[in-house]
Amino acid sequence: MKRKNITYIFVSVINVTIPLIVGLLWYLIFSRNSFPIISGYTPLEICLKLPNNFLTYFFRFCFADAMWAYSFFYSLMLVFFGYEKFPLIVLIFGIITVVLIEILQLWHIINGTFDIYDIVIEIIFGIIAICNFHYTRRTIL
Repeated sequence: MKRKNITYIFVSVINVTIPLIVGLLWYLIFSRNSFPIISGYTPLEICLKLPNNFLTYFFRFCFADAMWAYSFFYSLMLVFFGYEKFPLIVLIFGIITVVLIEILQLWHIINGTFDIYDIVIEIIFGIIAICNFHYTRRTIL
């Protein structure tokens, strides 16, 4: 039983920290603000000519947010696990938080650019995190 708990803690830490690290690295690679010396271009744009389609848009502008949302929703699942209807609580709280952050960006209260795709992608990755949490709980414990 103790070995299962240690495995569960390890998997939980991985599910929270790895997406944060990947999101940060992705942001540094693709963000126009991460390297102010080369204004107007991302480091990858200097080396590659990327096609202009939704997949490129997703990986360039939404993927880091998706990783952070996954980590956020997974963390919420860890916090709210004791409640009977925790997936619904996490989903509602997570959606409210995601929408609120985007609205604050729209009103220029916090830094960032409002994007409806961010809301949709973050909710999708939040649902993936909730499903992965349930799968992890069932298979490990």
